[in-house]
Amino acid sequence: MPEPNTTSADQTATPEQIKEMREKMMTHYEEQMPLMEKELAFETLAANIEEQRLRRFKNKLSITQLMASVQDKKEAVPSQPDKNPEPPKP
Repeated sequence: MPEPNTTSADQTATPEQIKEMREKMMTHYEEQMPLMEKELAFETLAANIEEQRLRRFKNKLSITQLMASVQDKKEAVPSQPDKNPEPPKP
């Protein structure tokens, strides 16, 4: 039967136990590295994609604002008066 979990106050690990725990940790980390490297590559690629989407959105927004500004300026310019205006009718 496995020993129940104990706190460090209940039991002090021997140098052999510490060495064994470290070896288990190193083995675990070494086994996980390939997975973590693939996860890092995935997360990096996903972040790059999101950055590109944000840049594209900002560019579209800038173009839209520029076009709206040009349209507002066109509407603000008064139209040229007719060279031959009709005289007012009595």
